[in-house]
Order: sequence, then structure tokens, then C-alpha cells
Amino acid sequence: MVYQIEISINLSKVKNLTEIRNILLQKAYDCKLNNYYIVYEHMGKNRKIYRNHCVLTLIFEEHDELLAEFIKYSKTIKNISIESVGLDDISFKLIYASKNYLNMVEKQFVDNYINLKKEKKLYKQDSIIYKVLNKKY
Repeated sequence: MVYQIEISINLSKVKNLTEIRNILLQKAYDCKLNNYYIVYEHMGKNRKIYRNHCVLTLIFEEHDELLAEFIKYSKTIKNISIESVGLDDISFKLIYASKNYLNMVEKQFVDNYINLKKEKKLYKQDSIIYKVLNKKY
């Protein structure tokens, strides 16, 4: 079992993507990063671009304290947002999803996530990871 976290970097606001990406990856390797991959997302309509992001998908070993430490560190960096966090076992279990992430996925998935969150039935909703994700820095 591994944790999967998606972090987006807003390319419109960042001047040096390589530096920010290297800082994040160095901290991730310190927190037992297994693997990562990078995707660039560009979305727009009628000559107006409303999403221009670099999305890093980081895969960590299952260690709650180290993942919480990485999340805490990444929340201190400007123009970076955590899109989603989940546990990838045989099936993917979502722990956290940001509002931006929920706006991009299907409505049925969003309704299910919101209901589970209200009923406090999300996977590891009482863990240190969830507490760090909801704390302001």
C-alpha cells in the first residue's frame, strides 16, 4: 500500500518552476518517496485560459508521520496547492480532495465524496494526515 498525493503548481504565478519542483522533490525523497510523475494541464475556453498548471503526482511509502511532514512543508510554499491525497491499495481510497479538484471531476464522484465527508466515513479521516491537510499555515 502506498500514498498518492497530487500537487499543482500554478504556472501563471511561478517564475522558476524547476527550482520549486526540485525543492519539493528533495523534501519528498527525505520523506520516503517511491516514485513520481509530472503532467502539465492547460484548459481554456474562447481564448481565455483558466487552468495552466504543472501537476506532480508523488507516490510515498505508507508512513503517516512522514507524509504529514511533507504536506506541512509543501503548504508553506507559495503558489502550490494540494489537489488530492489518497491511499492506493488494490482500489484507490480518497482521503482528501480540494475544491479545485472537485470542480474538475464528475458530479457523481463529488456527491459521494461530500456525503462520506459529512458522515465522517472517509478513509483515515481521524489520522494525522487529515489534520495537517485541514490546518492553515
